[in-house]
Amino acid sequence: MKRVYANEKWCIGCLTCILVCPYGALKQGEKGAVQKCELCLENSCGSPACVAGCIEGIKSVDKDTKITVISAENHPVYCRPLISYYLENKTILDKMNYRDADFNE
Repeated sequence: MKRVYANEKWCIGCLTCILVCPYGALKQGEKGAVQKCELCLENSCGSPACVAGCIEGIKSVDKDTKITVISAENHPVYCRPLISYYLENKTILDKMNYRDADFNE
């Protein structure tokens, strides 16, 4: 699976990539260029925390990689890349982007 990186030197700030990213992994930086979380590209499990925690659709992108579920719930909470910030103690639980209880109905 190829990793996607945001190149701030080439970015013109149109933000189209933010609109089309199916994972919500991009944000606008302070200087207007797009940024992507890269806190844990080389962590101990071999995948970024957001990939390990993505329950929704990562298998459609990479069908050969094992998904690690980090919740014992039937329908684990869904959060986008903030999970890596939470695991690194850089954000609080209240700022996590959870799905509604009826999401799977």
